[in-house]
Amino acid sequence: MAPSLHISKLADNDIEELVQLVNSAYRGESSKKGWTTEADLLDGIRTDTKAIELILQKRAQ
Repeated sequence: MAPSLHISKLADNDIEELVQLVNSAYRGESSKKGWTTEADLLDGIRTDTKAIELILQKRAQ
């Protein structure tokens, strides 16, 4: 049986997990161990809790 996929709207208590997911997608220095890397193109974090909260506030208006 194939795994099922559940999609739901982002809730306030999901924000920190989303921040971790987005930032983990950009591997940074650890990616230099492989044959392909974005580390020389991107650095730092991609988002933070405040940025996600602002997006949610704008969407609620």
